[in-house]
Amino acid sequence: PIPYQIDCSAAGVVKLSFKGTPSSFDATAIQTNLTGLGIRILLEGGLPFPWQNSYFNNVNVQSLPGLSAVPVADPAQPPVPGAFTARATLLAEYQ
Repeated sequence: PIPYQIDCSAAGVVKLSFKGTPSSFDATAIQTNLTGLGIRILLEGGLPFPWQNSYFNNVNVQSLPGLSAVPVADPAQPPVPGAFTARATLLAEYQ
């Protein structure tokens, strides 16, 4: 799970997006520093978060959607075991 919160007292529409570098083998996964490994962000229900140049619109700040991160391997070049890092930024934009 990815813990996050949005504190907003203003009315309006909130949209969420992720900014990061897509993996070379999976456009729905964030690049890691380990060849053959990416991290996919999932919405509640297991759907991939539309993070690359798109938004998750009409977010209810009183009932935020659950987010989770799962590793995905490149089937053509599986990763070797070891520590890794991945970076992305979750943005909440108010309209």
